[in-house]
Amino acid sequence: MMSRIEWSRITNRLGYTPAGDETLICPMLSGNHCNVYAIRPLICRLWGLTPKMRCPWGCEPERWLSEPETRELLAEMERLGR
Repeated sequence: MMSRIEWSRITNRLGYTPAGDETLICPMLSGNHCNVYAIRPLICRLWGLTPKMRCPWGCEPERWLSEPETRELLAEMERLGR
């Protein structure tokens, strides 16, 4: 899930519209490399920072974002994307 603003920024940077498929693997990944890392969407920035999106390799942040903080960030991004 990402806002229209984030999607527009990504497609403008890439010069094409990435197409996903049934694997649910991010279409912006090339192997283990993110093609849009510098402008990655908020959902990617939250990965590994909230208990519901833990890193499967055991990495932990200095401070976990609380569920209300996470919801607030996502709501603000949705608001900005309208």
